Amino acid sequence: MSQVSKKLTSDSIRAFPAQLGATASTLPRRLCAQAAQFSTVLAFNGAYGGTRPDDGTNAGLENPIDVIFCLPETVSYLSKHPLAYIEWFTPFQPYDNITGMFSVAPSQRNCRRHASIIPITAIVRSCHLIPVWGRAANIHWTSENVLERCTCFYVNTYL
Repeated sequence: MSQVSKKLTSDSIRAFPAQLGATASTLPRRLCAQAAQFSTVLAFNGAYGGTRPDDGTNAGLENPIDVIFCLPETVSYLSKHPLAYIEWFTPFQPYDNITGMFSVAPSQRNCRRHASIIPITAIVRSCHLIPVWGRAANIHWTSENVLERCTCFYVNTYL
């Protein structure tokens, strides 16, 4: 991110659907069925006061990336970059002095998750979210459904 450092770093994000019913020959050295993998990222959104990363102001929001895609050639003039379908989280909530992290929650619009399609150039970096457990972890949460079921997350600032 140009506002923080002039040093270029490499980062990667994932958006893989679940692989159901695959055979060992189609997925060498992997399990025959593989869970979906979706990265969470910091991205800029003008609706919350954010701007493009190169503008010198930053207002990042954490988002699970569900799909990365390119437009068909017939409408590719609408975006020269690949696009990402994301579900937004709220802006950072006040800093927690105990954990040293900010918290976020899934953003809602009309009682549904707030989602958008954004150019991948609006993505700043990957990030790590930690579910807020409370007194005990919910036994129904799994790595596949925790982003949908948990209502509050910490943004891991130590990675």
